[in-house]
This record gives sequence, C-alpha cells and structure tokens, in this order.
Amino acid sequence: MNFGEKLTNLRKHKGLSQEELGFELNVTRQTVSKWELGQTTPEMDKLVELSKIFGVTVDELTNDGEITNNEVEKIEDMPINDKPQNNSTLKVILIIIAVFIIGAIAVYGFIFSKIFNFGKDVFEEVTNQAGNIGNMISGTIEEQMDRMEEADKESEQLKNQISEQINDIKKEKEEENFDEMYNQAQEWINNVQKDMNSEDQDFDQMKDQVLEMMNNF
Repeated sequence: MNFGEKLTNLRKHKGLSQEELGFELNVTRQTVSKWELGQTTPEMDKLVELSKIFGVTVDELTNDGEITNNEVEKIEDMPINDKPQNNSTLKVILIIIAVFIIGAIAVYGFIFSKIFNFGKDVFEEVTNQAGNIGNMISGTIEEQMDRMEEADKESEQLKNQISEQINDIKKEKEEENFDEMYNQAQEWINNVQKDMNSEDQDFDQMKDQVLEMMNNF
C-alpha cells in the first residue's frame, strides 16, 4: 500500500473529508487530493502533522507496508483525551487572539481619534478666542489713539482760539490808545489855534506849549 492509499484509508476511517483534513493542515482540498492520488508528496512538517492526527509514525505513513485494521480500529476506539491532538484548537485560539487584538487596535484608534479631534477643536477654539481678544485689544488701542489725536486737535484749536482772542484784545487796546492819542492831538491843535488867535499870547508861550504837548506824547 503506497502513501496515497494509506492517507485515503486513514482519512476515511477518521471520518474526515479532504477539505476538513486540509483545514487542519492549513492546505487546500486540492493539495490533499494530489497527495492521495500520488501526484505530489507532502513536506516533512506536514507528514509530522499527519502522523499526529492519525496516531501513526512517519515511517508507517511513508513505507509501502500496510496499516492493519486493528491499528486503525485502535485509533478509532482510543478515548478522546488519548487521541492525538490536532492544531484546530490552537488555530481557533489564535483567531480569537487576532480578533481581540484587531478589535483593541480599532477601539484605541477610535478613542485616540476622538481625543485628537477634541484636542484639535479645543486648540482651534483657544486660537480663535485669542485672536478675538487680540482684535479687541488692538481695536481699543486704536480707539484710544484716535481719541488722543482728537484731543490734541481740540487742544490746538483751543490754543489758536485763545491766541486769536489775545491778538484781538491787543488790537483793540492799540486802537483805543490810538484813538486817545488822536483825541489828545486834536485837542492840542484846537488849543494852539485858539492861542494863535489870542492877542495876549506871545510866541514863546506857544513854543512852550508845543514842547509840553510833545512831551506828553
């Protein structure tokens, strides 16, 4: 009995399909079929797994000798706890662990994304508030500067007004002095005319009067 026939006999007595055996060995059904037809031969690691699954040695699988029915029945009648353990349980455990890890990564990624987005929103809000405060301060400063400029203008205008009033007062004062001087000169002229018309007035007296009026000016 060759290897392919032994594999077919052991698989059928084990109650496994080619697909089920391929799943336990992590190969396709077509690969198991090629082994049984003698088209290909499994690698050593697969032979070791087959020997564990069927409870026989690698030599018994590969040698051309037959496996007796008693040995097959011994394998079938073996208690479940005594039968060779396959790697299906390990695969299930690994799948569960992989699913758990993927789920944990997804959860942590979701949480991190939420935290990142929250932090981003907070940063943008703080930045906007800081910008608004800066604009308010800048606007207040500009407003105060405008007020100071207006106050300077008003002060300059008031200064000009006061200066104009002072000049007006000076002009009025000068005009009053001029009018007073004019009136005094007119009065002196009248007096001179009167004196010149007077018969008793002599030239020296008139001279003295003129000099006196000139000194008064």
